[in-house]
Amino acid sequence: MTKVKVYRDSTDIRYEGKQYVQFAGRFGSEYAQKVAPEVYRDWKARFEPYREKYAELKAYLEQKYPNIPKGMYGLYRSFLFYAYKHIQTGSSPEEVIKRFENNLSLKRDVMESILRHFGLYERPVVSKLKTNAEVGAKEPGSTTAGT
Repeated sequence: MTKVKVYRDSTDIRYEGKQYVQFAGRFGSEYAQKVAPEVYRDWKARFEPYREKYAELKAYLEQKYPNIPKGMYGLYRSFLFYAYKHIQTGSSPEEVIKRFENNLSLKRDVMESILRHFGLYERPVVSKLKTNAEVGAKEPGSTTAGT
């Protein structure tokens, strides 16, 4: 079983301190004082949106569906993040719901409600990339020189 990462009030300080120790040991303390805060800010910028979405999801589930066991929140979190990734790249909400309904037996009405709450159910689908034939491009290796 994997170790569950817990975000606490001290997580930010500990992460920045860890970066300082790593850089100070390799490059010296002057360099570490400059770089460690930048590395921490980059980490925070990447991590924070996921943490905020999960906190919003937990509050939503607690309010709207109080009888869902808290142990299931992680499965709904994985559903939400999977939906963010795949709906924006062309999958329909129904495909995403069907996948989690069949594989993890999550409740369909709860998943639909989550997608509506986060604005993913009616999101316009991004068109997929066109193939060479659709664009009218030449086949690889053909040249247009001399014509």
